[in-house]
Amino acid sequence: MIYIISAVFLVLVLTTMVFILINSLSGEDEQRQNFYEMQYPSLNVLLIIDSELESQLDNVMLMRLDVENDEIIVTALDVDWATTVGGRGASLAEHYAYGTEMVLKAAIGEILNIEIDRYAIIGRQIFATMVDNFGGVVFDVTQNLEIDVPNGLPIIIDGGVATLAGMQAFSVLSFDDWDDASSLEVQEELLAAIINTRLSERNLSRSSVNFNAFINNVGSDISAMDGVRYLQFLENFKENEGEVRTFTLEIEDGAIISRNLRDFRAIFAPED
Repeated sequence: MIYIISAVFLVLVLTTMVFILINSLSGEDEQRQNFYEMQYPSLNVLLIIDSELESQLDNVMLMRLDVENDEIIVTALDVDWATTVGGRGASLAEHYAYGTEMVLKAAIGEILNIEIDRYAIIGRQIFATMVDNFGGVVFDVTQNLEIDVPNGLPIIIDGGVATLAGMQAFSVLSFDDWDDASSLEVQEELLAAIINTRLSERNLSRSSVNFNAFINNVGSDISAMDGVRYLQFLENFKENEGEVRTFTLEIEDGAIISRNLRDFRAIFAPED
């Protein structure tokens, strides 16, 4: 009799344990699903392109991951724009050379009155390496170029649609003497093309590798957790056939015209 009671008791215990385990696994699946369904805040990211020559600021761009509207928007900023930070009047390039990214962020915040959530300082070599890792970027170069390279041979690019290797893309990004377009517009369009290439199915499948290569070689406050949080946004953006949108600030007498600045702030600093 005691054996029968023990057997029944054992069956009850095992059944209870299996039930708890199943519920536990189910709960983990639900938590995992809820984690990926969580909507994280939109981000304004400052991209600082540094030629690595005495902290020279080649380009500075703002990228917004607009989670609510499922958009990615990029705007190029003129490194010669001047403003006063801490009683010191200087251009963005001079502020960066003087006080690195912290003073640059303050200067841009003063001009545009927006909050910058993250920043990344990307040197010439890591920029070129990332583009090469994506297999290059297809871009319409609107004129023949011969660009001098410090301590190297000139980079020659024939005008027209071409797949640019990393160092070619960096040279196009830094070129500022275009015949039929402003350098800021070219910077925006090239960055948009690079991001769209980055978001291809092939490159998204290698996101962790690409992200680690990026985060280990740049000065940035973008964290590994940011990569986890916003990967779902990037995947959804691509699944919805999203294309990066450019927003060029209009300059008049060295200043952003007021209406254009209002339009910009409506995107990068929307009202709560």
